[in-house]
Amino acid sequence: MTDLSGKQIVNIIHRNRSKTAKGAPPPISIALALLYTLFTLILVARYLSFYGWWNLLWLCDFANLILCAGLLIGSRRLISWAAVGVFIPQLLWPLDLLSRLVFGRHLIGGTEYMFNPAIPLDVRLLSLYHILMLMLIVLALSHSRYDPRALSLQILSGSTLLILTFLFTPPERDINWVFGLFGRPQHAVSPLLYFILCLFFYPIVVYLPNHYLLRFLFPPDRNPPPTS
Repeated sequence: MTDLSGKQIVNIIHRNRSKTAKGAPPPISIALALLYTLFTLILVARYLSFYGWWNLLWLCDFANLILCAGLLIGSRRLISWAAVGVFIPQLLWPLDLLSRLVFGRHLIGGTEYMFNPAIPLDVRLLSLYHILMLMLIVLALSHSRYDPRALSLQILSGSTLLILTFLFTPPERDINWVFGLFGRPQHAVSPLLYFILCLFFYPIVVYLPNHYLLRFLFPPDRNPPPTS
């Protein structure tokens, strides 16, 4: 097996983008896709060293990896898959952060960790990827449009992530809030019942609204390219 040079890797990505985006403009430039992928690799490495492997089970972190793949190969289905899982929460994340900075209180919650001095500053700054991710989704879908087929992919992958989170992560971490809302484990009902409710909650309250909002903002083509 021969080692690939950086130029060869870029050429392979360029050929794949040309194939998958045939008949449609590339969502973003290769340079920007590579730059964001490099940033994501740094983000993942730092998260692994500080939080541990289970942090990658967050729906937003998983969606970010899917987004990187979609941007690299120019696949609007992958970009849409990333978007339909997290679009509205990604809109609310900076608003909640801004509310805390300006008014001293969180709008809905979810960014409390950004003000936790126990978390290193560089780790918290890397979490600003939520804003970068949202900007890239909007930029990419403005060019390639939303692919409605992404909804079924997200329901399947999202449910799988929730199951893995419930089975293998510590309740006190409350990844994906499968043990309680806003990172606080609940005790009103049994953990199993609460988790089963989560399996219905995310598709109905998160994915479907994301799906319809994305269809409205970035209307899909009537005949999307079959390989994209």
